[in-house]
Amino acid sequence: MSPRKPDRLKSEPQNVAWVITRITGTPAKYVGRVVAPDEQTAIAKAIEEYGITNPQHQQRLVARREG
Repeated sequence: MSPRKPDRLKSEPQNVAWVITRITGTPAKYVGRVVAPDEQTAIAKAIEEYGITNPQHQQRLVARREG
């Protein structure tokens, strides 16, 4: 019998890299990359880190999981 590897805690979300883009038409505008556990947190972090103060621009942000 081989030793069991410890299971990861499911209550702790893992941070992953997200590419943040602002949808403006064609082509979309690249904003940057952030590390966060989920899409909503990634967008909120990008708003803060990249100083996106315009509410219209904030509503047009999307996050795509990198990798």
